[in-house]
Amino acid sequence: MKKLFLFLACFIINIENVRADEPLSAEEQSVLIYEKCAAQASKTTAAQPILGNIEDVKRERDIKNCIKKEILKTTSQSLSKNNAADLKKALSDAEKALFNIYKILLFCQNNEDDNWCRERYKDDMSLEKLMLEKELTAQMKNILTSALEYQQSL
Repeated sequence: MKKLFLFLACFIINIENVRADEPLSAEEQSVLIYEKCAAQASKTTAAQPILGNIEDVKRERDIKNCIKKEILKTTSQSLSKNNAADLKKALSDAEKALFNIYKILLFCQNNEDDNWCRERYKDDMSLEKLMLEKELTAQMKNILTSALEYQQSL
Protein backbone atom coordinates (compact mmCIF):
# COMPACT_ATOMS: atom_id res chain seq x y z
CA MET A 1 0.00 0.00 0.00
CA LYS A 2 2.85 2.37 0.86
CA LYS A 3 4.51 1.62 -2.47
CA LEU A 4 1.29 2.35 -4.35
CA PHE A 5 0.85 5.64 -2.50
CA LEU A 6 4.48 6.58 -3.18
CA PHE A 7 4.09 5.68 -6.87
CA LEU A 8 0.92 7.79 -7.20
CA ALA A 9 2.53 10.73 -5.41
CA CYS A 10 5.57 10.62 -7.71
CA PHE A 11 3.32 10.25 -10.75
CA ILE A 12 1.23 13.31 -9.83
CA ILE A 13 4.34 15.40 -9.12
CA ASN A 14 5.84 14.33 -12.44
CA ILE A 15 2.66 15.28 -14.34
CA GLU A 16 2.75 18.78 -12.84
CA ASN A 17 6.40 19.15 -13.89
CA VAL A 18 5.55 18.13 -17.44
CA ARG A 19 2.75 20.71 -17.57
CA ALA A 20 5.09 23.40 -16.31
CA ASP A 21 7.47 22.71 -19.21
CA GLU A 22 4.79 23.17 -21.89
CA PRO A 23 5.47 26.22 -24.05
CA LEU A 24 3.11 29.15 -23.79
CA SER A 25 0.49 29.50 -26.49
CA ALA A 26 0.76 32.40 -28.92
CA GLU A 27 -2.17 34.11 -27.19
CA GLU A 28 -0.50 33.78 -23.78
CA GLN A 29 2.78 35.09 -25.19
CA SER A 30 1.06 38.07 -26.80
CA VAL A 31 -0.65 38.92 -23.50
CA LEU A 32 2.73 38.82 -21.73
CA ILE A 33 4.28 41.02 -24.42
CA TYR A 34 1.36 43.45 -24.18
CA GLU A 35 1.77 43.63 -20.40
CA LYS A 36 5.51 44.24 -20.80
CA CYS A 37 4.86 47.01 -23.32
CA ALA A 38 2.19 48.54 -21.09
CA ALA A 39 4.63 48.54 -18.17
CA GLN A 40 7.25 50.34 -20.31
CA ALA A 41 4.80 52.90 -21.73
CA SER A 42 4.51 56.41 -20.39
CA LYS A 43 2.26 56.75 -17.38
CA THR A 44 -0.75 59.03 -17.28
CA THR A 45 -0.82 61.50 -14.43
CA ALA A 46 -3.20 64.27 -15.47
CA ALA A 47 -6.29 64.70 -13.33
CA GLN A 48 -8.19 66.80 -15.88
CA PRO A 49 -10.18 64.77 -18.42
CA ILE A 50 -8.83 66.56 -21.50
CA LEU A 51 -5.20 66.39 -20.44
CA GLY A 52 -5.78 62.83 -19.27
CA ASN A 53 -7.08 61.88 -22.69
CA ILE A 54 -4.01 63.40 -24.36
CA GLU A 55 -1.70 61.42 -22.07
CA ASP A 56 -3.78 58.26 -22.50
CA VAL A 57 -3.53 58.59 -26.28
CA LYS A 58 0.26 58.99 -26.01
CA ARG A 59 0.45 55.95 -23.73
CA GLU A 60 -1.64 53.89 -26.14
CA ARG A 61 0.66 54.90 -29.02
CA ASP A 62 3.70 53.88 -26.96
CA ILE A 63 2.16 50.46 -26.33
CA LYS A 64 1.26 50.05 -30.02
CA ASN A 65 4.78 51.01 -31.14
CA CYS A 66 6.32 48.58 -28.65
CA ILE A 67 4.09 45.79 -29.98
CA LYS A 68 5.13 46.65 -33.56
CA LYS A 69 8.79 46.34 -32.52
CA GLU A 70 8.03 42.95 -30.95
CA ILE A 71 6.33 41.80 -34.16
CA LEU A 72 9.39 42.77 -36.17
CA LYS A 73 11.73 41.18 -33.62
CA THR A 74 9.70 37.96 -33.57
CA THR A 75 9.57 37.62 -37.34
CA SER A 76 13.11 38.81 -38.08
CA GLN A 77 14.49 35.37 -37.22
CA SER A 78 12.66 33.70 -40.09
CA LEU A 79 12.57 36.45 -42.73
CA SER A 80 15.18 37.65 -45.18
CA LYS A 81 16.22 41.31 -44.95
CA ASN A 82 14.05 42.21 -47.95
CA ASN A 83 11.04 40.39 -46.54
CA ALA A 84 11.59 41.99 -43.13
CA ALA A 85 11.63 45.43 -44.78
CA ASP A 86 8.47 44.52 -46.68
CA LEU A 87 6.82 43.42 -43.43
CA LYS A 88 7.78 46.68 -41.74
CA LYS A 89 6.23 48.63 -44.62
CA ALA A 90 3.14 46.40 -44.61
CA LEU A 91 2.67 46.98 -40.87
CA SER A 92 2.90 50.72 -41.44
CA ASP A 93 0.44 50.52 -44.34
CA ALA A 94 -1.95 48.36 -42.30
CA GLU A 95 -1.79 50.81 -39.43
CA LYS A 96 -2.61 53.71 -41.77
CA ALA A 97 -5.50 51.79 -43.31
CA LEU A 98 -6.91 50.78 -39.92
CA PHE A 99 -6.46 54.35 -38.70
CA ASN A 100 -8.55 55.60 -41.62
CA ILE A 101 -11.24 52.97 -41.05
CA TYR A 102 -11.63 53.79 -37.37
CA LYS A 103 -11.29 57.52 -38.02
CA ILE A 104 -14.26 57.40 -40.39
CA LEU A 105 -16.29 55.20 -38.05
CA LEU A 106 -15.62 57.40 -35.02
CA PHE A 107 -15.49 60.91 -36.45
CA CYS A 108 -17.54 60.98 -39.66
CA GLN A 109 -20.93 59.69 -38.56
CA ASN A 110 -22.72 63.04 -38.99
CA ASN A 111 -23.96 62.41 -42.55
CA GLU A 112 -21.97 65.36 -43.90
CA ASP A 113 -19.16 65.37 -46.42
CA ASP A 114 -16.78 68.10 -45.37
CA ASN A 115 -13.27 68.63 -44.06
CA TRP A 116 -14.46 68.76 -40.48
CA CYS A 117 -14.64 64.97 -40.07
CA ARG A 118 -11.44 64.46 -42.03
CA GLU A 119 -9.40 66.95 -40.01
CA ARG A 120 -11.04 66.94 -36.56
CA TYR A 121 -9.23 63.85 -35.34
CA LYS A 122 -5.86 65.62 -35.51
CA ASP A 123 -6.71 68.05 -32.71
CA ASP A 124 -9.34 66.01 -30.98
CA MET A 125 -8.83 65.36 -27.29
CA SER A 126 -12.01 63.37 -26.84
CA LEU A 127 -12.60 59.81 -25.88
CA GLU A 128 -13.10 58.98 -29.56
CA LYS A 129 -9.42 59.68 -30.21
CA LEU A 130 -8.49 57.38 -27.34
CA MET A 131 -10.87 54.72 -28.68
CA LEU A 132 -9.22 55.01 -32.09
CA GLU A 133 -5.77 54.44 -30.57
CA LYS A 134 -7.03 51.51 -28.49
CA GLU A 135 -8.47 49.87 -31.61
CA LEU A 136 -5.14 50.26 -33.41
CA THR A 137 -3.31 48.73 -30.45
CA ALA A 138 -5.76 45.81 -30.37
CA GLN A 139 -5.19 45.17 -34.08
CA MET A 140 -1.41 45.22 -33.60
CA LYS A 141 -1.82 42.72 -30.76
CA ASN A 142 -3.81 40.46 -33.11
CA ILE A 143 -1.02 40.67 -35.69
CA LEU A 144 1.50 39.83 -32.96
CA THR A 145 -0.52 36.75 -31.99
CA SER A 146 -0.57 35.65 -35.64
CA ALA A 147 3.19 36.16 -35.92
CA LEU A 148 3.77 34.12 -32.75
CA GLU A 149 1.49 31.34 -34.01
CA TYR A 150 3.45 31.24 -37.25
CA GLN A 151 6.77 31.07 -35.36
CA GLN A 152 5.46 28.20 -33.25
CA SER A 153 4.45 26.29 -36.37
CA LEU A 154 8.00 26.37 -37.78
